This record gives sequence, structure tokens and C-alpha cells, in this order.
Amino acid sequence: MSQDINLYQDILIDKPAPFPFSMAVKVIFLVVVVAGSACGYSYWRTSNALSHLDSARQHEVDKRAQVAELQAQFPERQPNPLMTEKIEHLEQQLIGQKEALSFFANQQGTANDFILRSLQGLAHKQVTGLWLTRVALADQGQQVTLAGSALNELKIPEFVALLGENHVFGGAVFDGLTIARSAESKQAVNFILSADGSK
Repeated sequence: MSQDINLYQDILIDKPAPFPFSMAVKVIFLVVVVAGSACGYSYWRTSNALSHLDSARQHEVDKRAQVAELQAQFPERQPNPLMTEKIEHLEQQLIGQKEALSFFANQQGTANDFILRSLQGLAHKQVTGLWLTRVALADQGQQVTLAGSALNELKIPEFVALLGENHVFGGAVFDGLTIARSAESKQAVNFILSADGSK
């Protein structure tokens, strides 16, 4: 005797258990919480970055205001005219010294010796109450110009005689004399002596 069994009957097929509704609610809630947390964190970071940006912009504005205030308090320095004039005067003196050195370097030995002897003689022959303010030598010492001041005009002929007696400047004859009353003292005079030995 045989019996047929229908293996395809619904009762014999393993069916998965249905997903519980409460579990589905929990999963959905967890997804919502995670997504909300991520959105909240992103919003916080964005807000924080914007806050820092606003703070940096305000800091920059404050610094620019401070710089403008300092620039108004300390304007650009202008050149001092007195200092500029003094620098130009010193530069002219330096040029004159260089020209003098070049002059002595380019002259022949005999001309240099003559000029040096003349200057040494001039330094050793002095008249009390008379002083020189300028000594100019040209044409290898043949042209001489002496400028100075004296307490009175009688000191000038005494000085000229002293130069001639001691053969200062090779015994050059002074053929030019200019005398003017000093503006600083009523008794003192300013003078310019000149001699041209090349004539």
C-alpha cells in the first residue's frame, strides 16, 4: 500500500518570520536620530565657521581704523630745509677738498714744494690782531688771494710787509687790496689781498 505526500503544501514550506513592527519603528527612529545628529553637527560647524569669519572681518576693520588713526597722528615726515642745506654745504666742502688733493697730486714736484713752503711761511708769520679766513693759490702758486679780518686797518700794511720781508709766496708783490668795515665790529675791517706773479 502506498501513500502520496504533497511536498508543495503551504504548511510544509518554511516561511520567514515577519519583521516585527516595533523593530521597524526602532530602526527608523535610529536612522532619524543619526541623520538629525549629522545635520545638527554640520549646522554647528557652519555656524561656528561663519562666526569666526565675522570676527576676523571685524578684527580687520578695527586694525584698519587703528592704522588710519596712527597715520593721522604721525603724518609723513618732511625733509628739514636746514639739514638739507647743511648736507649740501658739507658736500661742497668735500668736493673742494677733493679738488685740492687732485691739484696737488697733478702738479710737478717743484710747484708742490713752492706751494708748501708758501703755506708754511704763512703759518709761521702772524700779526697780532689779524687773522685770515681764506687762502687761495692758483697757477702753481703764482696767483695768491688772501682774505681775512683785522682789528684795525693799520694791521694790514704790517702784515704785507712781514710777508715781503720773509719772502712768503716767493716775495710776490700784492697789487690788489680791498678793505671794508666789518658789520660785526665798528673798529674791525675785512680785507682781500691779491697778487698775480704770472704778469
